[in-house]
Amino acid sequence: MLPLRSTLGFEDYIEYEELLEIEKSFLEWYKLNAADYDQYLPITFEILGCDEITERKKLYKALDIGLGQTVLEIGAGTGRDSIEISKLLGTSGILVAQDISPEILSICREKYKENYDENFQTEFVLSNAKKLPFPDGTFDRVFHFGGLNTFGDISSALLEISRVTKNGGKVLIGDEGIAPWLRSSRFGAILQATNPQYLNQPPLSEIPESSTDVTLQWFCSGAFYYIVYKVDKESLDTPNFDIEIPGIRGGTPRKRSDGVLEGISPELKLEIYARAKSIGLSRVEFIEQALKQYLNKTI
Repeated sequence: MLPLRSTLGFEDYIEYEELLEIEKSFLEWYKLNAADYDQYLPITFEILGCDEITERKKLYKALDIGLGQTVLEIGAGTGRDSIEISKLLGTSGILVAQDISPEILSICREKYKENYDENFQTEFVLSNAKKLPFPDGTFDRVFHFGGLNTFGDISSALLEISRVTKNGGKVLIGDEGIAPWLRSSRFGAILQATNPQYLNQPPLSEIPESSTDVTLQWFCSGAFYYIVYKVDKESLDTPNFDIEIPGIRGGTPRKRSDGVLEGISPELKLEIYARAKSIGLSRVEFIEQALKQYLNKTI
């Protein structure tokens, strides 16, 4: 996929005509606030009584980032995580820092020029998280923290993230979202009044089907969460839904799910159950045999 244009020196893969209103509004917000972003963000951790660096290091450890990996950072922002991730990857690893805001990503790039080892392998890409310009299975790890609540389509973004992650690779996503046991507390009420984003909940229902070993953890005094999961594109092929289940009902998991017929009268149902029991068949076996005999006679 070739970039559509160049924006502030970045290859720009964003299809602006397809942006949702929420994405457009946050793009405008980042444009107006990019220069002050780093000045105000630390206040969040101060309010929560947390050390920002300590809390962020918990995320890197949870994702098991290490030397030589290829890592995609979604929503790299001003690079508050990017440089630390590069240190963990070493000069043999690769970090791709992605964001939807050219103004924000410019700050990240400038930080690299000022602070990082020139031997680190780092690329900067401007794109939408729900349409990533990378081949399937490119990355060992995908990291995102702090912007999930601003995504216009979380489900599509997570599907894309899983697509570009190697089979067996890991993903971490996280953002504001007060822990359930704190939502009605004084602590929770104050945070919600300060920033409505704290009302958001972890998007567990949006995690792709090809995910295993899913864990959910709250941190930063219970005001933020992160989800870690492994991409296992073969996991859906492992269940065996055709094993016969012993017992009076019988059948297989697949038959019980996909073989439901039209309803019959309660009286007839009870008669079928009694007849099946009397001849030693499960209900499914009896119904299947009866239907097959009827169809053979009528053909």
